[in-house]
Amino acid sequence: MKINIYNDKGLRKTTPKIWQEFFDDLSEFTVEFTEAEDILEGDPDAILFPGGSASVFARKLGKKRRKKIVKWVEDGGTYIGVCAGAYLASQTYEWSLGISPIIVSRNWRKGHHTVKISLGPDEHFVDYFNGPTCESWSSVEVLASFIEGIPGFQSTINTPAIIKNNWKNVLS
Repeated sequence: MKINIYNDKGLRKTTPKIWQEFFDDLSEFTVEFTEAEDILEGDPDAILFPGGSASVFARKLGKKRRKKIVKWVEDGGTYIGVCAGAYLASQTYEWSLGISPIIVSRNWRKGHHTVKISLGPDEHFVDYFNGPTCESWSSVEVLASFIEGIPGFQSTINTPAIIKNNWKNVLS
């Protein structure tokens, strides 16, 4: 599977290295780091938008390219949004792609923490930095949930940490 990973303005400098290390041991994936204008180049199976600043991603992509991404997803492309990438996919802002039912609450500044999530039968500690708030809907498959609340936000206990949704079911 070929994955194009956004590598442009709005990222921390260490982000590409983290994703390269993640995919290094997964031989079934070919990874290309691309700038905004090239995100759909080379016929990828999936595109990945990592953590960073979603509004900066959106500005760098521009309205025309964002519409192209939405059309690509409608036609069967796989969009992977992690943290800021999930914000970008949401329906919350005028610059959002609108391909995911994620709701970004006004209180999105939850800080930087190590949090425990359940992923299948396993528990993992992950780095959390102001991620979006997700809810469960019939169109959403919850892949991982917060086992412990985000410090100061105990209402996040047992809420989705990672979701998967089918584009065609988002608005139903």
